[in-house]
Amino acid sequence: MRLHLTLHNKPGSRLSLNYRYELSAAVYKILERADPAFSAWLHDVGFPLEARKFKLFAISSLHFGEGFRTRREGGTVSLGPRQDLTLSFFVTEAVEKFVMGVFQEQRFGIGTKGLPPVDFSIESVEVEPAPVFGTVMRFRTLSPIVLSRYEEGKRYEQYMSPEEPGYGEQFFSNLLNKYESARLAGLVPTLSHPSNSLHFHLLNHPQKRGVEVKAGTKEQTKVIGYEYEFELEGPEELLRFGYEAGMGLDQPMMGCVGVVNVNSKSLQHGQEETNEKVD
Repeated sequence: MRLHLTLHNKPGSRLSLNYRYELSAAVYKILERADPAFSAWLHDVGFPLEARKFKLFAISSLHFGEGFRTRREGGTVSLGPRQDLTLSFFVTEAVEKFVMGVFQEQRFGIGTKGLPPVDFSIESVEVEPAPVFGTVMRFRTLSPIVLSRYEEGKRYEQYMSPEEPGYGEQFFSNLLNKYESARLAGLVPTLSHPSNSLHFHLLNHPQKRGVEVKAGTKEQTKVIGYEYEFELEGPEELLRFGYEAGMGLDQPMMGCVGVVNVNSKSLQHGQEETNEKVD
């Protein structure tokens, strides 16, 4: 299920370009107001697999509307009156109606470090029509994709670039783990595919994006993701699942993708490439 939200705010409102964590927190708060139990389950439990848990939803970057101006030296953007946002959920049909209703006519604020909160109102919520899926699909990131791996001698996992050897293998390992968590919940069928049928193809030069989480607190960390265009070859069910559930590590503020119409070289549903960049 994919929702397209049109947001309204006071023109000239300033927002830090490092807003993704605060945006994801605002989405959780909207869900919590509607159904605290569902929000708590989504945030704290999700779909478990061994010692991991997956939330199976993703949030795009804000697509800034007319009138925005970025201020690179301060890392902020002055907003025009309207922005667009995509929310992607892998949920059952019964939950779809609930989720769509939750976001109707809602308001939320995003407060980023050193700036007053920006007050957003949701003007409209539309369910985007699903693309036609096949065994080979071209995608473009609507928010950065994050992948990491363990390296011997390193204390923490190391974030991966799509240009690194082994990235495609790690990409599919993550996606298959997410799929398996949904299968164990009885939401998707068992996949039958040979290991050599899964292929990841990077189609352009990836752009590195850093996102600060809990900025200005003792828990502050930095997550590294990449924006790029890519092609996947694999089972149709798996590619459709990744489109809805998000790709990469289970960070709802990251991993949202759009399907590229190869003929027009643009995203389906009129979605343009995100126009905000964070390094």
